[in-house]
Amino acid sequence: INIYQHAKLQKLSGKNAEGLKNAMVENLRKITNDFPQLEYALVNGEDILLEFPDLREKAKYIIVESLFFSKGQLVTNTEDFVRRVNKLTQLVKNGITVLSVEYIDNGNPLDNKNVERIKTYVSLARKYGFKYYIARLDMKLNVVNIPRIPNSKD
Repeated sequence: INIYQHAKLQKLSGKNAEGLKNAMVENLRKITNDFPQLEYALVNGEDILLEFPDLREKAKYIIVESLFFSKGQLVTNTEDFVRRVNKLTQLVKNGITVLSVEYIDNGNPLDNKNVERIKTYVSLARKYGFKYYIARLDMKLNVVNIPRIPNSKD
C-alpha cells in the first residue's frame, strides 16, 4: 500500500520501512513549508497522516485506489478493508477529504453486474463520507469517465 513498505525500494535505498517513512515525512515537511500556498494530496497516505498529525494542516486530501473492489469483486468483508476504512474515516472526522477511485466500469450500461457494482460503490463511498470517482477498466485516468447507468424502474 505505502511506497515505504515496498521491499525493492528498501533494498535499493538501503533503508528499512521505518527509515523510508521518516525520509518521506521529512521531505513532505520541507516541501509543504517551502510551498505553503499549495494544497497537497497523499496517495495511500493515511498511516502518515495518522502518525504525524502536524501534516494534516498541509495535506488535506488522501487518494485511495481500489479500496472497495479487487478485480471487480467487492472486498468489504476483508480485514484489510476494515483496517483501512477505519483509518480513513478517522481522518475524515479530522477534516481530511478522502478521494476514492475504483476501476469498475466496463462501459456497458446494459450490463446489470456493471450497474450494480457502480451503484454499490457510490453507496459505500457516500456511507463513509468519501468523494468517489468511477474509472473505466479500459481507459487511463487522463480521460474523464462519466458512467452511463439506466434509470431504475422502481
